[in-house]
Amino acid sequence: MALAKKAYATSNFACTINNEAAGFLISFDPPSMEADKISSGLGPDGITKQALGNPTYGTAKCEINPAHSPPWMEVINSVFDKKCTEFQFRCDLANHDFKSQRAIEMAACLITKVGLGKLSAGDGKAHFKFNVEWECEDLIFLKGDDKVISGQIKGKEKNWLASNFEPQGVPGGIEPESIIDIECGSMTAKVGKEHVGMFRHPTRHYAKWDVDGLKTTHSSIAFDSALAYVNKVLKDGAITDNEYTDWGTDLKDQTMKTVLGTINWTGTACQKFDFSPQLKAGDAMSTFTITWVMETLRFTPKHV
Repeated sequence: MALAKKAYATSNFACTINNEAAGFLISFDPPSMEADKISSGLGPDGITKQALGNPTYGTAKCEINPAHSPPWMEVINSVFDKKCTEFQFRCDLANHDFKSQRAIEMAACLITKVGLGKLSAGDGKAHFKFNVEWECEDLIFLKGDDKVISGQIKGKEKNWLASNFEPQGVPGGIEPESIIDIECGSMTAKVGKEHVGMFRHPTRHYAKWDVDGLKTTHSSIAFDSALAYVNKVLKDGAITDNEYTDWGTDLKDQTMKTVLGTINWTGTACQKFDFSPQLKAGDAMSTFTITWVMETLRFTPKHV
């Protein structure tokens, strides 16, 4: 016997930020709701008694094509700009008729992580994308209201390829044309929780920010300049405060003429040098990698 036709796929979903359409997401991982577990071991019995404590909410995650990023950049930049704007979020999941069947509402949301993805010159089949994670103070799961979800896909997402980028100002005089891949790094915000006895849910506050994860893979054409730089910085320790470099990369369209967006890193220096991946027989070209420290990062979409 077939199931009743009330089941629906995970592909039809729409999101809003502060009651405004939040663009189209590549994917959305909803948060969970659970209760703290309290375990009590009792002396005369081998059974551990269990009880439930206060509720906790998981982290929400999504992947975004930059063409649909304007609704997100306001709240993301609020963290980069240290203004820390809270926002309200809703996601509706619809059936094959695009009528909302269930929904999630998240209140007092705070961005906790922005990952800027990877640029790879050899990957001509991938779009550039970035990911966002956030937490909330309150979460409600709802039955859908049967409203039809809709939207208009922007045409500009087709231009955002992970393979088309132009680095500029690479530290140490390393040739920018040598860069094969860039792992663009991420910003992570630390969120403090304040508990009071009158409420079951804590209030969340931004505490600090960390940036990490910038890594570049280079062709051997830059080995000499890179070796001189990493020996100076890592082996000799000969780097002054003003030699921590600001640089970035433009993301370009297929013609390599139009700048779609820019990623900037500040206060960077070589932190780790890898001579080469595993050496073995085959057709792979020799490369080397540099992992960087950085103080800030910024993503600015322009062609959206």
